Amino acid sequence: MITKILIKNFTLIDKVEIDFLTGFTTVTGDTGSGKSILLNALSLIIGKRAGQNLLKNSNLKCVLEAEFNLSCFNIRNLFIDNNIDYFDQAILRREILPNGKSRSFINDSPVNLDLLKTIGEKLIDIHTQHQTLASSNNSFFYSLIDNLAEQQLIVKNFNQTLVNYRELKIELDKLRKNSTLEAKYVQKILKNFFIKLNILTWKGIKPRKNIQSIAREKRYKLLTDAAKKYGIQNILLGHQLDDLFENFFIRILRGSGLKGLISLDKETDKNQINLIRPLIKIDKKDLIYISNYIFGSYTKDPSNEDDKFKRVKVRNLLNQLSLEGFDRKKFFLTIKNLKFANENIEFYTKKNLHDNVTILSQKNNIILKENFFSQSNEVVFRSLTEVIKIVGKKYYSVRGKKIDKLIDLINTRSSFKVTLGGCIIKKVNETVILSKE
Repeated sequence: MITKILIKNFTLIDKVEIDFLTGFTTVTGDTGSGKSILLNALSLIIGKRAGQNLLKNSNLKCVLEAEFNLSCFNIRNLFIDNNIDYFDQAILRREILPNGKSRSFINDSPVNLDLLKTIGEKLIDIHTQHQTLASSNNSFFYSLIDNLAEQQLIVKNFNQTLVNYRELKIELDKLRKNSTLEAKYVQKILKNFFIKLNILTWKGIKPRKNIQSIAREKRYKLLTDAAKKYGIQNILLGHQLDDLFENFFIRILRGSGLKGLISLDKETDKNQINLIRPLIKIDKKDLIYISNYIFGSYTKDPSNEDDKFKRVKVRNLLNQLSLEGFDRKKFFLTIKNLKFANENIEFYTKKNLHDNVTILSQKNNIILKENFFSQSNEVVFRSLTEVIKIVGKKYYSVRGKKIDKLIDLINTRSSFKVTLGGCIIKKVNETVILSKE
């Protein structure tokens, strides 16, 4: 059932938030009091196509959000089939942008409008004048028969069995086959050395694309979540020198800037957890030798031989370059020099933020002085990126292309107002002001 609704910048409403108590709720009011606005908002939340002139303030986006308790619905498999995290409390959100476009989310995962509608129609039935119930809908029809036959428990047990079957199938497919067996094999070996190994297991639908990238993000999330659960501040990672070289070339192929090229550093931060790479300067072949010498074995990842992955292609390229005389020591020195250059840019970025930024009202409003934009392009780029993160209170940075467009707008327009990264950005004469959206 619906437990909460949020409406922001929609038709006549600035912002309204309603919490629904358990049981039956009635909304009453005179003609024109806004009952139909509430229904229209709910219709959009569950997938109705957005019309024109829905925004009260045409410069700001409209946010429509509803929270549901799904414990009484048998739709968990629908979430699993569409690769959406399932929780008993689910949030459906619709955002309508000033340019007329809209975005849809379920539990903060972007979804298309058809999927939002499919799930939304299972949660809400809006029955208005001249409309009938969804009796012609097969799903509703079968649900009605099950209720009349009093066989909800049988259906629920069947759905749970189906979910279990699919989860077992996922376990077999995994992100990489045999990963559980390999982890348990390593666990058994370490036990002989009185080292306890806890295995963290990811559960979900195996992605069809970007498998290695998604696997990496899931792996980091498992590690950081476990670290927070047990009050651990530092995580030691096994990245070594080969990973450093491969990461550099992959970033080149992506068109990364200087900061991206040297991103695999000895120590970084993720979700307020320190990620430390103590082996980053050691060759992989030396680590394999140590593993075989100490533990008597070395476990290979078969995906490292599959050249459908970009990293494997880069690894094969580096092996070929080694045969042609590629000097690893000189290349490491090149990366080291680039890090020095990056540290200099970081120094001037921090100086720019200190000298040319005025912070007001608990970092919700920031004024950028004229000299803020008198620095080098890279310093301005990084400074502006950081300011947007601070005001928008976002963990991830806004994409570089959007920052470039914003800088171009600042340099060419005397006044404007845009939204980006959770911020409202205004320019008046030569002063740029950022405030929380």
